[in-house]
This record gives sequence, C-alpha cells and structure tokens, in this order.
Amino acid sequence: MENLAPAATQLTLCPHPMIAAAGRRLLTVEHRDGETLEGYFRRAGANMEGLWAAWVNGRPVPRETWALVLPRSGDVIVLRAIVEDGGAGGSDPVRTVLSIALLVAAPALAPGIAGALGFAESATLFGGLIGAEAFIHGVVPIAGTLAINALSPPPTPTQKSLTYLEVHSS
Repeated sequence: MENLAPAATQLTLCPHPMIAAAGRRLLTVEHRDGETLEGYFRRAGANMEGLWAAWVNGRPVPRETWALVLPRSGDVIVLRAIVEDGGAGGSDPVRTVLSIALLVAAPALAPGIAGALGFAESATLFGGLIGAEAFIHGVVPIAGTLAINALSPPPTPTQKSLTYLEVHSS
C-alpha cells in the first residue's frame, strides 16, 4: 500500500485590484493545525490593508468569517485585492444626475446650437470633411462634461487607493 502525503495547500495572491496577473504569486504554504484563514494569509506574507476578497476551493469566503474558517491540506485558496471607492466615501449623486441629463439632452441640443451659430443644415467644416451639426454633436458632450466637472469636481484619489497593497514574500 502506498503512503500518500496530504496534498499541499495552494495560495494564489493577486495584489492588483484591476489586473489579476499583475504581481500575482502562486504559493504553497502549508496550513498549521488550528490556524484560521486570516492567520494563514498573514503568515503567507499578505499585507491585509485595504479591501480583499477570498475564495476557498472556488467558494467565496466573507471577510468577517476569515477569523473563523480553518483551511485544510489540499485546499486551493485565492486572495485578491478588490477596487476601493477612490477615497471619497462613495458616489456623487449630483455628478450622476448631471451626466445622465447631459446624455439625454446633448443630441437634442446640437441642432439648435448649430442653428444659433449660423450653420445651415448642409454646412460643412474643415474643408467639407465633417458636417457642422455632426461637429456640434461631438462638442456638446465634451463641453457639458467640462461644465459638470467645474460644478461638481470628481473626487481626488487618496494615496491609499493608489497603492497596490504590498505583498511580502514569506
């Protein structure tokens, strides 16, 4: 009869929240008896600052249970950084409403603006390469976006949200 050793625990660390392969490390880190998933991650060298998601054998494990879950030999574990909110504390409803209004209004406004600027329906710009109304269709969303950014500036990312969450080798 063959003496089969238990399969090693496999850990995949993905420290970049947007590009799975950037900085990805495939590790074999044996678990210790009674060691929780959270302890296992720390011993493997994962810096647990920021937002992370974990899966054990393809099943998601909520962060609040990491201190309770005990990995076993042969488990396949993935720990991946996930996108943070940019440091502003969430979405900006004013920007959202203004952007939707611009999206709806821009096509309706372009013919009126072209007429107000004195362009006839068949007028062309840039040596006949583009119709004046089509040009205005392109300019209105750009100008509208600039106006929205002036009225409700986008959030400035914090240094924490720009960091790729370091992972140290064990």
